[in-house]
Amino acid sequence: MQTYIEVKKAEIIGKDVLANKRGHNDLGDAIRHSTWHYRMMEETKLPRFAVRGIGIAHEIKGYLKNDQPMEEFWMDLNNNAEGINASMEGRQVNQGNLITTANEGDNNYEQYSGGKVTGVVRVSGRIESQKLKELDEK
Repeated sequence: MQTYIEVKKAEIIGKDVLANKRGHNDLGDAIRHSTWHYRMMEETKLPRFAVRGIGIAHEIKGYLKNDQPMEEFWMDLNNNAEGINASMEGRQVNQGNLITTANEGDNNYEQYSGGKVTGVVRVSGRIESQKLKELDEK
């Protein structure tokens, strides 16, 4: 029963983070994914593998149901992992670890955050094919 409650908490966190949805494959998207996973680690009693599994299931659903491109799938998993790692290491999300496929000009942190997201800073830029290969090998 406790696991069910914790998974429900994770769902609520996801809906809360999604309520601030702005942008797609840009900084807002990277922040959303990393924040969602950071908060699941901090606000639930789910172990790391379960939080990671929730994110993977979400991306598989997007890939199968919404024809999500594989590049986007790997990008989102990377940003999810950064939120998990930041929580486990007791640190802020590292800008160098977030990736996006959007053009630099599309990254608008202030518009997304509205001052509500703390500890997350600009992403490093466009995802490149080499980065995808690195992610695929992990």
